[in-house]
Amino acid sequence: MSEEQKKAKLQRAEAAKTLRPVLIISRRNIREHSLFLSRLLLGLVDESIPLALVSPRGWVIEPGIPPTVNVINYPDINLPFINRSIAGNLAKKLTDFKPTVIHCLCESKAGLAKRLAEQLNLPCILTIDSPLSRMNCLHLSSNHLVAVTAPSKKIAGQAARRCPKYAEKIEQVNIGVFLNEGNNRLKELNRVVVMITSAPFRKAEKFKNLLAALRRLAIDGFDFILVIIGGGRAERKLRKSITDLGLSQKVTIVSDLLPARSVLTAGDIFIKITQSHSFDPLLLEAMACGLVVASCEDKANDLVIDDETAVIFDINDELSIYEALRNLLARPDESVKLARQALKYLKENNSVSGMISTLLQLYRSGQNQFEN
Repeated sequence: MSEEQKKAKLQRAEAAKTLRPVLIISRRNIREHSLFLSRLLLGLVDESIPLALVSPRGWVIEPGIPPTVNVINYPDINLPFINRSIAGNLAKKLTDFKPTVIHCLCESKAGLAKRLAEQLNLPCILTIDSPLSRMNCLHLSSNHLVAVTAPSKKIAGQAARRCPKYAEKIEQVNIGVFLNEGNNRLKELNRVVVMITSAPFRKAEKFKNLLAALRRLAIDGFDFILVIIGGGRAERKLRKSITDLGLSQKVTIVSDLLPARSVLTAGDIFIKITQSHSFDPLLLEAMACGLVVASCEDKANDLVIDDETAVIFDINDELSIYEALRNLLARPDESVKLARQALKYLKENNSVSGMISTLLQLYRSGQNQFEN
């Protein structure tokens, strides 16, 4: 390390002393956003930021928490009268840490974060991954809440329209991701194309049009397999549908408990079939792994841009799905080009360093705003 680099590192460490954030997470964060949490923690630690993590007891973040992070656990119970007691206990445990800002990473813990901010007299930042509910709009009324961050322009806009009184507090902060360039092997000859999709197994009918489109592709002679990530009450019915359509050798189901990256890096095409109102972390990871994306219309993610980062189909139209997938399989050169364009988009908009830099600015401005 050169003298200039050492000096710059010391300057960053000196500036970091004025920041002591507390991150509040939920079991949903751990279950659905573990890779984002890991990158966030590592990024802040790398900037020499003293950090406390308030996490539900009994849940483990993979691939792990940096040893310098102060971890404080709370009972995984979400009841208003218990939250008051939990906030009081957390406030006592955080006293020695001397926090300067609270960052709540899940709207389900907004009430807990609000109480903790009031007890410690600190500014609070709330991160959402879907438009705010009316109940969570009430949490914005706290004088301690200085900002709300959303991972996409669509979610930020929807939240602002739902809570217009607090629209000026809502800001877009893109989730950072590491890229795996050169992963897609669609152009390789004589190999089976691996397609991946994921959706809650609440209703087997959700997969009906996709499976029918795959049956057409199989009849056309395309060599592929589909990996469905997930589980739920409709799994038995879904397996029956797969068998009835003669796709048992083409479609397999794997648990959503497996590490996402280990599954995605084996794929070529990612198929999004849910029109959710929440940000889709698996879609982000799939793009970052170099998979070509075929998606239905997306109401929450800025990532899906037709013919630029993905191809879009009508989820209610079997033929639309079939044509979209057939074009990707029949034109591998164009498909790989689409995947590369998506990687370029992520490189420009979703870097981990950019996410950390934006959050540090937000922490500092929140502290200054609250102190003044």
